[in-house]
Amino acid sequence: MRQTILLLAVSVAASTTASAKSTTHNETIYKYTYDLNTTYQGWPNFFSGFDFEDDANPPGSGYAAYVNQSYALSNNMISNGTNGAVRIGVDHTTTISSKSKSGRKAVRLNSKMVYSYGLFIADFTHMPGGICGTWPAFWMSGPTWPIGGELDILEGVNTNPRNKITGYTNATGSCTNSQVIISSNLTSTDCTDLEDTGCSMSSSSTASYGTGFNANSGGVYATEWTQQTGIRVWFFPRSSIPSDIVSGKPEPSTWGIPAAAIPAESCDMSTHFFNMQLVLNTNFCGGWANRTWKTSGCNRYADTCEEFVRSNPKAFEDAYWEVNYIKSYTGRNVSSVVAVNGTTSSATMSVRPPMLLRWLTRMML
Repeated sequence: MRQTILLLAVSVAASTTASAKSTTHNETIYKYTYDLNTTYQGWPNFFSGFDFEDDANPPGSGYAAYVNQSYALSNNMISNGTNGAVRIGVDHTTTISSKSKSGRKAVRLNSKMVYSYGLFIADFTHMPGGICGTWPAFWMSGPTWPIGGELDILEGVNTNPRNKITGYTNATGSCTNSQVIISSNLTSTDCTDLEDTGCSMSSSSTASYGTGFNANSGGVYATEWTQQTGIRVWFFPRSSIPSDIVSGKPEPSTWGIPAAAIPAESCDMSTHFFNMQLVLNTNFCGGWANRTWKTSGCNRYADTCEEFVRSNPKAFEDAYWEVNYIKSYTGRNVSSVVAVNGTTSSATMSVRPPMLLRWLTRMML
């Protein structure tokens, strides 16, 4: 249905580095009319659309002990934020014993609604990123990982200055994003690579995550997910939010080149991404944060991530989300197609040994 796109060969070399090649081509985008489906907004109504995960020792990677709504409310971990926003924080008063089997108390929200396709717009004025030991994420997850897929829309660890957008899915058939027109840096292209990287894109903007994001009062992440086009993610800083988003009549076809994409042309949406929940959480440590503990400079404070998280509660006073709203829209009436000219990137990836831990981590998270 979409016009033919120049296919780019992805070469794999037995090395430890990755590089990128690019070429200019056209891409066809389908235009939808979007109707508001669900709004998560305001205190305390925002939380009525989510379930609080209640698990002091959640399976998988990380060092968070997730608490229920009652505990979060009585301990001021959820509260009324600025100008009608809601604030979702973590425990920042308790020093944890090294003998404790549980990590630092935090909140994980899973949407009660399950989605297959749509437009999802999230407005954050603050996020927990930019702090050693933190692993915050706004993402979507299928019913039984990796079946149904996972899409990490806003994610990072430690003092990362840029957002990382990643897709994971089951290995039934091919799912790649090696032919995408995006503004981010394409770092890996195989969404079925469950042992390591998935298909990953790193933002070129320091305003997209953590300290830079918070310094600019955050912004909007918008994710369009359709069977015809695939998945596309945009980031708009606070000063550049499109007027159609502000008015509640979003038109993604007018937003230009996305930050990240997984095109339907190279990934069948109906078999790889379906029945996904919205997830918002703050985790600590985990494989990614541990691997980058030294390179991020966090080892100046403690030898390990878990040691730092246990012993420095005040470090996490600013490890909170402040959410203006999250909205979902349903698409209808594919009224036209829009040709987009741009540059597509293909990654020259390194061959890396299997890492079962990564698979288990993502399966249980």
